[in-house]
Amino acid sequence: MNKGALVAKHEILYFLHADSIPPNNFTTQILDAYKKGIHSGCFRLGFDYDHWFLKANAWFTRFNVNAVRFGDQSLFVTKEVFEKSGGFREDLLMMEDQEIIHRLKKTQQVQSIK
Repeated sequence: MNKGALVAKHEILYFLHADSIPPNNFTTQILDAYKKGIHSGCFRLGFDYDHWFLKANAWFTRFNVNAVRFGDQSLFVTKEVFEKSGGFREDLLMMEDQEIIHRLKKTQQVQSIK
């Protein structure tokens, strides 16, 4: 992901797990957030399987709380903010997306988007 960010040519980076599907109109939602001055954010979770536990997890992602941040929420971030954060920690085998969100939150607001 760091290598992809390094060669990216545009201002906004978007990281998405291979097993996740972004919401409809996600590019418009990201651009709208960016125009409002939001330079990093995640989408709320949604699942295609009807189970109470998954619904509860999805519901909690509406809150800006580290305990309920998951990589499947994806991450958009400006290239400048990403570079200043130091990017993803390459020594982590998992949860690297959750870790970078914690660091981003220390320097700015990481917005949840519907």
